[in-house]
Amino acid sequence: MTRAFALGPFPCARRAFRLAAVLALGAAAAGAAERALDVIVPDSWIPGVPVLVRVEVRGADGAVDRTLWDVEAVLSAAPAGTTLAPDRVTLRNGLGSALVRIETPPDTAEIVLDTAIGALEAARTLQNLAGRPRIETQGVLPAALVEWSGIVRVTGALTVPAGGTLRVLPGTLVLIDGASADGAGHSISVAGAIECLGTPAQPVTFTARDPALPWGEVRHDGARPSLYRCTIMTRGGNSPRGGHTNTGPILRATNSRVRCERCAFTDAKGKSMQASGADLEFYDCLFSRAAMGPEIDGTALLWERCWALDFHGKDDNDGIYLHRQRAGQTIALRGCVVASGDDDAVDTLGAEVLIEDCILRDFANPAEDSKGLSVLEGAVDVRRTLIVNCKVGVSAKIRRAGNQAIVRIDRSTILGNEVAVQAYDKYGVAEADIFYYASNSILRAADAIYTDYRPEDLRVSYCDVSEEWPGAGNIAADPLFVDPAAGDFTLRADSPCIDAGDPAAPPDPDGSRADMGCFPFTRADPPPPRFIRGAVKGRAAVDLSDAVALLLHLFAGRPIPCAKAADANDSGTLDIADAARLLDYLFAGGPALPAPAGACGTDPTEDPLDCRVSPCP
Repeated sequence: MTRAFALGPFPCARRAFRLAAVLALGAAAAGAAERALDVIVPDSWIPGVPVLVRVEVRGADGAVDRTLWDVEAVLSAAPAGTTLAPDRVTLRNGLGSALVRIETPPDTAEIVLDTAIGALEAARTLQNLAGRPRIETQGVLPAALVEWSGIVRVTGALTVPAGGTLRVLPGTLVLIDGASADGAGHSISVAGAIECLGTPAQPVTFTARDPALPWGEVRHDGARPSLYRCTIMTRGGNSPRGGHTNTGPILRATNSRVRCERCAFTDAKGKSMQASGADLEFYDCLFSRAAMGPEIDGTALLWERCWALDFHGKDDNDGIYLHRQRAGQTIALRGCVVASGDDDAVDTLGAEVLIEDCILRDFANPAEDSKGLSVLEGAVDVRRTLIVNCKVGVSAKIRRAGNQAIVRIDRSTILGNEVAVQAYDKYGVAEADIFYYASNSILRAADAIYTDYRPEDLRVSYCDVSEEWPGAGNIAADPLFVDPAAGDFTLRADSPCIDAGDPAAPPDPDGSRADMGCFPFTRADPPPPRFIRGAVKGRAAVDLSDAVALLLHLFAGRPIPCAKAADANDSGTLDIADAARLLDYLFAGGPALPAPAGACGTDPTEDPLDCRVSPCP
């Protein structure tokens, strides 16, 4: 096989994304009523020090609306004469931010910041802190509890000692001095613990006192478990080299446990964060406008509902870089968006990684071999994930003969790239163990599947591929998306990918056979589930193990895949009578089980019991 590096249709349609999304927001009052605009910004500012404005569009379910591909929020402020720079915030898949400089008329005590996207609006009041008293600090804090509030200026290196706790209260503004334009800025070293207790209305902010002089980093080294809640770190990273890039992080964790909730790490001179030998949890966090996103090594990571946006420059501008973890550690990315950068959206090096319900997009630097997902050895599971508008969708490679790279792709959509998936000989390894296992997915590109090695190692089944590829259930047909130019990759009602997935796979949320792709078609009136009465464990055969599974469910709370199958007497409820009925049928010659018994069928009686997994197509 040869590469055909012809661009797919989607990169050329990116200009339409923003317009389409803006029109969608502004056109339908009903749609606007189902959405809400959420703005997180400090409740105060100091003239000359920019503030971070984080903007989110949330749907009726309260989650960030990732269907809004690219939209622009407009910022304005009162009183008259107030200027904001910039006065626009680009949202990617429902979330974005901007570091905004505020200029006001003399003696302005407060401003009202207004954010608008079409019919959606939100207003926030900010107090002018000019002239307010400041706490100045450096050196080693007492080995006890220290609380910060108001305005704190860090004038030199600061240490939270072992046994000490630094608690930063809601709304606190921490101004940190930089040493020089080219030298390392002052850092905060943590051997004890930090508790940053910001709220959406009053986030905590760490930023440079002088925007021209970036500060260093917050460094956890052998620290106690620490918490950052609604905390902004910006204008930092002017710290010693850390990792494979030439710039340091704004947050570093070494042999420490750190949890971050709804935090933002933006506009950093270096990378967003770095960790080694750590245990990290990030929820609803934002990483943006830095040399690169997080980089971890020997670290456990849970990265849920996080956004990593806009990494550009000349120094490995990855969205997130995941080195091999230590034994017993897991790395999982769930519900995340990684968009717009000059290298790879997700780069893995010998790691075992789960990527689930994510969107990886717009890593297509023509000067680089940019990828949505780059796998250098190790094993990566990709589930229900969209990878679009990258130079290469997924690339797997090995550095040394005898090592392996394994990529498992299920219910995902990979398109708009020059190559969808590839096994790549980057390091001159003549024979390589690079394995792909793709199922229930859409793989579309000018060169959908490319390998430098054995084609039989790329095992594809029940997929829509833009070229003929051997494997059970594969098709080569237009998937018929609703509106791909506007970022809507859901399936039309006439899509050939509907009910075309592996019949043995778990059903879609509407109870029907698995679709191909990451966004299954949802029927307004889904068909009733098909099952076999008594097949409690979700297999075709009915035996003693099914009765045991039912008893464990009743008395130990063990989950079962199909409650309808466990309803052995068809009463519409599950209780000990069902176990007795099933045992009587299996071992005492009792009467046959109610339909559907012995073969797949639907329930002849209506009841509230569900059936998530069944052996029936």
